[in-house]
Amino acid sequence: MILDIYTDARSEIVKYSRTAKNSNLSQKLIQISSVVIDEHENEFKLVEVTNTDKIKNEWDEFIGVEFKSSSTIGEMYSIYKVLGELCKLESKIDCINIYTDSLTSFFWINEIPLVRRPTQKPKCHKPNHKLVKKLNTNIISIKKTLESVGVKVNIMWVKAHCGVWGNELADSLCKKSYKEINEFNLISK
Repeated sequence: MILDIYTDARSEIVKYSRTAKNSNLSQKLIQISSVVIDEHENEFKLVEVTNTDKIKNEWDEFIGVEFKSSSTIGEMYSIYKVLGELCKLESKIDCINIYTDSLTSFFWINEIPLVRRPTQKPKCHKPNHKLVKKLNTNIISIKKTLESVGVKVNIMWVKAHCGVWGNELADSLCKKSYKEINEFNLISK
C-alpha cells in the first residue's frame, strides 16, 4: 500500500476567561490537519486542536518552559502525529509520501542545513528552537523505525496555495471549525 499524506497547521488566538475579573486572557490554539490518500484514492482525515502547552507536555524536559506558537511547531507536530498514527496500523504499508508546505520543516526533517543569505543576521536559539528540535528528533526516529521494517518514508515540500489538491484539502480542514476527526483507523479496512 502506498499512502500520500498532506499536512497543514495554523494558529489562532482565542480569548477566554478564567474569572469575571480577568476576561481579557487569550490563548493561541494550533489546529493541525492531515489528509491521507491511499492508492485507491480514498481519503482519510486527521484534525486536532491543540496548543504549545499540550505539545510540550509530551516530554518532561519541557515542563515549565514557555513556548510561543509557531507555524513550524504546528507543522512539525502534524507530521509527528501522522507518523505516530500510521505506526498503529496493522496493514502492510510499502511507502509513505508526506507533503508539507513548510519549507523549514522540510529542511529539518531531511537534515538539510538551512542556508542564510549573507545579509541575514543569525537567529538566536530561542526555546521554540528546542521544541522544534525535539519534534524533529522524534519524527526522524519514527521514520527510521518504519524504514527498518521496510516502509519507505519520503518527506517532500509542496508550494502552498497554488492548487495542489491534497494541500488545499488539508488547508481547508485547518480553516474549518474546530471539529476533531481521526479516520486513520479506517485506512486498513
